[in-house]
Amino acid sequence: MSVGVVAPLLGALMLSVTYFISRYTHAIEMKFRRRWLSFAAGVSVAYAFVDILPELEVQRRVLQEVGVAGAVFVEQRIYLFVLLGFLVFHGLARLGSMESEKDTTPSGRLGWSPLFTLQMTSFVLYNMVVGYLLLSRSAAGVRVLTLFVFAMMLHLIVLDHELVRQYGIRYASRGRVALALGVPAGVLLGMTGGIVEGLFPRMFALVAGGVVMTSAGAEVPREREGRYWYFVMGAVLYTIFLLYSQGNVLRDIRQGT
Repeated sequence: MSVGVVAPLLGALMLSVTYFISRYTHAIEMKFRRRWLSFAAGVSVAYAFVDILPELEVQRRVLQEVGVAGAVFVEQRIYLFVLLGFLVFHGLARLGSMESEKDTTPSGRLGWSPLFTLQMTSFVLYNMVVGYLLLSRSAAGVRVLTLFVFAMMLHLIVLDHELVRQYGIRYASRGRVALALGVPAGVLLGMTGGIVEGLFPRMFALVAGGVVMTSAGAEVPREREGRYWYFVMGAVLYTIFLLYSQGNVLRDIRQGT
């Protein structure tokens, strides 16, 4: 098995294991009064704005090349998918919070509901796209892949905490496993060429909207719950790491040419 195959699979394994490690961080969260979670939120937000959003321009050109000639909103289409992703994930988050507030009985929190099924399905697809992105990050080099995996690990921990808050044991006993399997499924799908040309930019844009929404909602420390300066510290430090890494990648490319 080549290194190009092992690296994304190893990254997928690390992201999947993150969901099961996350359960042990809830006690740490209480002990340190959400400081580390605020730091993780800052890292995830920095990655969303400094790396994911700029890549939309690349995906826009891909989508434009495979689009139908004369189609309307060609330039804006990729951003319409971002907006759609933002609205969909925001709506699911709000509905999930409303359902968790209504249904607090042990039997209700253990059972499945149409909304819970829909939200878990959406996040499984979300994780599949994250897994698919491991392939492109791996092709860009070990440094880029490592930064991506680190940022996504923190992002998924915060997402896991939010879903536990919304659904409790219903998510912890069943949904967590489904989400963890979504990451390697995305890698395998990409390796087998299971995503048709033109579909990935749309999926990427939907996930980008979801990441931005999560960053602006669940990941941004809530009033009196978060620690603002830890959040800022995580965002600033990871932005520096990203810019430094991208600068080194560009330098390596120039030297190689």
